[in-house]
Amino acid sequence: GHKIKYSIKENPIEGYNSIITGDMTKGFVVTNTIVGKVSVGVTKTWVGPEKDSVVVNLLADGKETGKSVTLNKENKWQYTFENLDKYENGKEIKYTVKENNLDGYKSEVSGDMTKGFVVKNTNIETISIPVVKKWVGKPTDSVTIKLLADGVEKQEIKLDAKNNWKYTFDKLLKYDPKDGHKIKYSIKENPIEGYNSIITGDMTKGFVVTSVENSKYKEEKDGNIVNIPKTGDVSIFPYVSIVLFSLLFLIIFNKKIN
Repeated sequence: GHKIKYSIKENPIEGYNSIITGDMTKGFVVTNTIVGKVSVGVTKTWVGPEKDSVVVNLLADGKETGKSVTLNKENKWQYTFENLDKYENGKEIKYTVKENNLDGYKSEVSGDMTKGFVVKNTNIETISIPVVKKWVGKPTDSVTIKLLADGVEKQEIKLDAKNNWKYTFDKLLKYDPKDGHKIKYSIKENPIEGYNSIITGDMTKGFVVTSVENSKYKEEKDGNIVNIPKTGDVSIFPYVSIVLFSLLFLIIFNKKIN
């Protein structure tokens, strides 16, 4: 004659946790919560020189999870976050990754939590290259200087007395954003009638463009221009002195023999 105590249980459902609440008086509620685990991979790539290491953080629905990894050459710039909850409160969690900021680099994340993420770092370091114009002879009103990157014209500027025949090309990318090679910068000057131009220097120290009037003789030695006087300006005195000295020597020598 004792009072019977009724309860329920549910046969297990794969991929779900079951929670039973209530009692035989109020009734029972069986709540099934979907469960599962996932793994999220991340790979690091570089455009330009590599850093020693980077830190990549794992986010769940845009919030920090406290999970992070240091990627470097030793782990081949790869890692997999494993045994991660796939759901929270029955809703599938969206995992993403975020890299700590790196000075001089632009970070781009591609991929997804299923295929894995790729974090590409592109070097955006910039340099400045000064250029100075010099004259051997009377300057023209202005000159046009062109900047070349790997032999391709990129910029054009004018130099004149107003800017003191100087200019600095600023904010030039040091590395090619496509393949990461170091860009080789050079300059060239538009031809100036009646002048020959000699360009010295390099992209590290800067360039000097020296224009020399064609009417002036010149030669280049180690990047320096040495002025040579015109033939008509050369004095004949040294040559006359040599001839006279030679004749005098012969006369004295013949007298001694006689």
